[in-house]
Amino acid sequence: MPTLYVRDFPGELHDKVKKLAKQSHRSVSAEITVLVDKALKDEELKEQRIEALKRIEERRMSYVKTGKEVDSLILLREDRER
Repeated sequence: MPTLYVRDFPGELHDKVKKLAKQSHRSVSAEITVLVDKALKDEELKEQRIEALKRIEERRMSYVKTGKEVDSLILLREDRER
């Protein structure tokens, strides 16, 4: 397993991580691994949400281009029928 070293890690931040680790009954290293993993998953979820919003906007604009009135009720019904 790779080893990660962090230079100039702020003491105040280390104290917070140490406190979390103690509360979770983990080592500081294990706690940092959990925190980094969670942060990366949160970032991935954020990117997925951004992509979903882009697809929604593209779909909405396709209705505008065709001259159809954009009615959220119609869109909801179409989604339910899929």
